[in-house]
Amino acid sequence: MTPEESSTVLRCISHWEGRISWPYLDNAEHPNVTIGVGCLIASVDALRALPLRRYADGAPATSEELGAEFCRLRAMPGGQRAAAYRGAYYLPEDAIDDLAAHRLRAMAEALPGVFPTFPHLPPPARACLLDLAWNVGVAGLHTWKRLRGALGASLVAWDMAEVNCQTANPLGLTQRAARNAWRAQCLRYASLGRLDIPQPL
Repeated sequence: MTPEESSTVLRCISHWEGRISWPYLDNAEHPNVTIGVGCLIASVDALRALPLRRYADGAPATSEELGAEFCRLRAMPGGQRAAAYRGAYYLPEDAIDDLAAHRLRAMAEALPGVFPTFPHLPPPARACLLDLAWNVGVAGLHTWKRLRGALGASLVAWDMAEVNCQTANPLGLTQRAARNAWRAQCLRYASLGRLDIPQPL
């Protein structure tokens, strides 16, 4: 992907994920410690690897402090507003950008292992798949057989892909419905031969 495409995709993902500078829990069935643009922090060591700072004095957080922060979050229930998890530490803005960019590059490199056509798809279709991977994980997309079949054919079945690019929304959440609609719009753009990525509304 070009730097411009990567920047556009990250802006779209940021629209859906938000941008939170402190560690919090997401709303997954088994809540994950998360930070920045919805970036999962899989372990206490992963949190310690980030350059978090104290709100109190701006100094770098210590390994011990971040270990305690990870445990504090793990003891809380998931699914609350991000503000409910705010503790004593934050990730600076440039570090949030770096973390998100690193995650996007890693996903772009991994997606051809699930969607071999990924490098050859139009930018809006790549944006759809990157957003899905951000949401459910690259590994999670292995089970999306209909979408993989639609985008893996020599002649892409865009209509089928559009129907099968959406995450479940049993509670009818407005934000999730809008995100699903945006993904479908990305594939519609691709089917029309457009190279621009639609902006979320």
